[in-house]
Amino acid sequence: MYTFTYGRNTPLDMIKFTKNTLKKVEELYKAIGFKVRYGQGNFHAGHCILETQNIVVVNKMFDPEAKIHCLLDILTSLEVDEAVFDENMVKFYEKMMQERARLKGAELKAAES
Repeated sequence: MYTFTYGRNTPLDMIKFTKNTLKKVEELYKAIGFKVRYGQGNFHAGHCILETQNIVVVNKMFDPEAKIHCLLDILTSLEVDEAVFDENMVKFYEKMMQERARLKGAELKAAES
């Protein structure tokens, strides 16, 4: 199990999309009962969800940042019960969801321009 630590006052723009962060996101999936796999395929959005088997398949050619963004997008479409997370996982999950919302907001503003 990984330790989820992001200092108490870490600003959102300080979140690094690294392999370590990817491992933490994978642990969130493990906690909610999903397996994350990486493979090649004809994915229209870069991923495939096998809901009946609780498996998420992400394009293995993506860099860690793209994999994280893809997994976060999928995570928002799943029913997540935060009660299965420990305290540090809840903090990490909330920070990642805030970061995702911030990035999506920036994308919308850029598209409107």
